[in-house]
Amino acid sequence: EALRHRRAAPGGQPGYLSGLMETRGTLISVARGAVRRDRLRGNLGRLGVVIARIALCDWLDPASIRDTAFHPDSFDKILLDVPCSNTGVMRRRVDVRWRLRPHDFVRLPAQQLGILRAAARFLKPGGSLVHSTCSLDPQENEAVVAAFLQEHPAFSLTNSERSLPWRDGADGAFAARLHRPLAME
Repeated sequence: EALRHRRAAPGGQPGYLSGLMETRGTLISVARGAVRRDRLRGNLGRLGVVIARIALCDWLDPASIRDTAFHPDSFDKILLDVPCSNTGVMRRRVDVRWRLRPHDFVRLPAQQLGILRAAARFLKPGGSLVHSTCSLDPQENEAVVAAFLQEHPAFSLTNSERSLPWRDGADGAFAARLHRPLAME
């Protein structure tokens, strides 16, 4: 199973994951609010995704997490597309440069780390978790992953990749895959 964070709408990533899963298993997409949930539900329906369930959850709110009825060690794979500064997509979203404030570069990494901590509890031993952003900022990417690994030494970084617009001709992005060992590893 896969789990996504609140930025699941409009459904492109869950749609892609459903295809990779060849419509087997269960894909759980997480939306932070009812508006995002409804938009996601509609888009997944239009994409023909039949294996998805949608849960409402704010990873930074313990009561919201309890309401999901997720159980620790429940998911084989987790994809967290965390809220970020969007600096990797500035070439096509020019509003980003006018929307960002200096405090965002402090607030966002803290928020990302909180989401990573919360969601990691639900990863099965032997599972993998991907922390993903559309940011170019190392504080939102490598630094968040390093802080998490320092707090959770049983996890290991198995891969990380960065896309740079000027090098790759595509949006900027970052992804790090973390592995939770089996109890006996």
